[in-house]
Amino acid sequence: DKASDMLFSTGKYAEALELYAMLENAGNAQNKMKAITGKMRCTFRLQKYREAIDEAARLRKTDKVTETLNREAAFISGKSNYVLGQYDMALFGIKEAATETKTAQGAESKYLLADIYFKQQNFVSSEKEIMDFIEKGTSFQFWLAKSFILLSDIYVAKKDDFQARHTLKSLIENYSVQNDGILEEAKSRLAAIDARDKKEVAPLQENFMQIKLNQQ
Repeated sequence: DKASDMLFSTGKYAEALELYAMLENAGNAQNKMKAITGKMRCTFRLQKYREAIDEAARLRKTDKVTETLNREAAFISGKSNYVLGQYDMALFGIKEAATETKTAQGAESKYLLADIYFKQQNFVSSEKEIMDFIEKGTSFQFWLAKSFILLSDIYVAKKDDFQARHTLKSLIENYSVQNDGILEEAKSRLAAIDARDKKEVAPLQENFMQIKLNQQ
């Protein structure tokens, strides 16, 4: 019991998984729930997503599962389906986990929910989730920043480069963490918009020069 927890906390997930499996077979109802929880967490971190989905479903069916554990199982199930590209399936767990944004998993879920809608080209729902996220706020600024980048993608998809550029510039000016990839991602998006605008402007300038030449 303690050995499996110790292995898990030191990142030895494969070894911990074996011990949790043994604990499930040997233990009482309380140990069984602890074992399934451990197996769910280990398989998820080992990127065995289909197994993680199965363990999350089993955990949610156990008696006396706490609200906190239930929400974690919803997140792991939803995120696993998301990684596997099963977006319709992912929505069930992600929606449940995204009801609060105070925890890291809740904040990530709120971003993932908006991203799933975006991938499904449901831009209205995607933007609505982002605006709700901004209003609720979170101490996990990384996921809020990812949502601002996603908002710029929605504006680009709607052919509103002005708003996209404004959103990205605002993020670049106000985001304080230098080394988590957010600023690089935002600057890359901004550069892509600028490059595309230059491409679109060039033929117009060429045509204008042509007209002037013809008039001479």
